[in-house]
Amino acid sequence: MKKNKKSVIIIIIVAILTFWFVRCKIYENIIVSIVVSIGTIAGIITIYEFLNKKDIVAKKEKEIAEKERQIKHLEELRTYDKETINRQKEELKSLEFRNINNENDKQIKELKAKIKQKEKEYDIQNAQIAKLRNENDELKKELEKIKEVKKQNEKKDTKKQSSLYKKAYNLFLKGNIDKALDVLNIENLESYNDADLWFFKAKLYEIKKNFNKAIECYEKAIELKPDSDCAVAYNDMGNAYVDLDNYDKAIECYDKAIELDPDFAFPYICMGNIYVELDNYDKAIKYYERAIKFGANYAMSYNGMGNVLEKLGKYDKAIECYEKAIELDPDFAFSYNGMGNVYNAKGSYDDAIDYYKKAIELNPDSAYPHNGMGCMYSNLGNYDKAIECYEKAIELKPKYVLPYRNMGIAYQKLGKDWEANACFNKANIIKQGSSFTKY
Repeated sequence: MKKNKKSVIIIIIVAILTFWFVRCKIYENIIVSIVVSIGTIAGIITIYEFLNKKDIVAKKEKEIAEKERQIKHLEELRTYDKETINRQKEELKSLEFRNINNENDKQIKELKAKIKQKEKEYDIQNAQIAKLRNENDELKKELEKIKEVKKQNEKKDTKKQSSLYKKAYNLFLKGNIDKALDVLNIENLESYNDADLWFFKAKLYEIKKNFNKAIECYEKAIELKPDSDCAVAYNDMGNAYVDLDNYDKAIECYDKAIELDPDFAFPYICMGNIYVELDNYDKAIKYYERAIKFGANYAMSYNGMGNVLEKLGKYDKAIECYEKAIELDPDFAFSYNGMGNVYNAKGSYDDAIDYYKKAIELNPDSAYPHNGMGCMYSNLGNYDKAIECYEKAIELKPKYVLPYRNMGIAYQKLGKDWEANACFNKANIIKQGSSFTKY
């Protein structure tokens, strides 16, 4: 329907230009006028498409920027409403204190109604901000996967790519992932019998968060490739299983990737992450040691090792690992957060807060340093400030279990058992369906 509309509009414009050319005697021959008109329209369309051409990365970055603008606007409104609520509560206290003969009852009632309404608006804003942050987090994850696909494609020999791959990839670049998947239908893929096409299709399904379909495509790619070329496919299939919380199958995939390419660092990092999640620190250390051996230039290898050593209380060695990670990648926020955790555990709170602030500066949307700062304030006995930090962590990552648990402990310390139990219950609910980050 849209194509028909465009065709009709182009025909009308060509007719108008032709009439104008003939009427103004620019071109007396009608055939020449029609040809020139068509050429003019084609040129305008080409220039328009060139000026408006944006690949999928630019589109996603624009979406993220718009979400961040909306979040910032809502946060400004929320701050103003919070200040208004606090001011009205102070006013209410003053009125109640001076209300000796009940002469201020009406005013007190009206003010309480205003506070209640403003608190309702404040809660709505909190919910909207949390929703936008979740959407933005998903967009950022999607963008990372998109960049990964682009990077992998840039490494390929474009002369050897099939016409089907190029067609699907161009649709992907324009953001038409569903259309790209339609092009890569089973009938087309089977006629080409190309493992790279199945691998590319798996990546598209990962972007769409259809991890079961992605795994099917990885399996088909592996079937078509000789074993020596399959280590990356097994590693990425392991990541898809992690996204499905199927750690047993993920471990099988990572083991196979290592068997096929023992010098490939990423499956060792991923295995280390899984064993940290399973509290098997001895195994985690063994895998991180191999990751460092074969991926000495990857900050993630040293960061993972630092996380394990911090959990084991080996703080000086953990600091060495985090410092190495930072040396390799000065913008890797997770390592600054890890340093904050170590200095917090050592009781060096000034150093801890500096590292947490740096982690937040590098990644403002990360919940982890806010949770860490909450633990630090709890250690200092400032439970109200700790709760503020935990609330911020939850706002940024609503399904993050630790700040709920930590906030429950802080409420217990303040003697607020009802609030504490609510936090513990929420943590248990989230834990039942949780997955962990692969960083």
